[in-house]
Amino acid sequence: MIIQLSTFGTVSYEEKMIPIRELRPDMACLNMKCSLEEIEFSAKIMKELGIIPVFEIETSDVGAIERANQLIERSLIEQPAHFDLAFDKENIPGKSLLDNFDDLSKRIKTLWPGSIWSRARGAQNQFELDAMTILLGGHVRVGLEDNLYILPNQLAESSAQFSRRVRELSSKLSREVATVEEARRLIRCRTR
Repeated sequence: MIIQLSTFGTVSYEEKMIPIRELRPDMACLNMKCSLEEIEFSAKIMKELGIIPVFEIETSDVGAIERANQLIERSLIEQPAHFDLAFDKENIPGKSLLDNFDDLSKRIKTLWPGSIWSRARGAQNQFELDAMTILLGGHVRVGLEDNLYILPNQLAESSAQFSRRVRELSSKLSREVATVEEARRLIRCRTR
């Protein structure tokens, strides 16, 4: 298992780092909506502890990717950097798969070269977004945290249902699913 903690919340940024310091996860979210001071503080702590930061990029926020790229350029974040490109939490009337493709394509083109990226959430068109992400070389984050519906108007029974669907889709698209060991090497996690 690869453990990733969140740093979101309303407490001070020093307090947000307490669980990171105490639990030493493999990865932790680096919230790009925070102040530059908080982002740099969190990045330095994570680097010092050997914890891999994951840039959480909300829908269409190319500016956040550019801020993340500046941290990489300044060597506050080691390569390969990890970006989690989040999509909509809820259905947006009139939003099409083409709109999602344009959004995803624009964000991918803005990423620092050699970065690893995954796609999270996607209330509508989630299955299509999964296929698009796999075909474009990204990774897919799945589970009930991101979407409660396995199909439109059909609640998922468990996160495992999403995992099975993405595994089957990956196989059909000739993309192998990484083992835990392969994933740890890919994201350069330390051995536990």
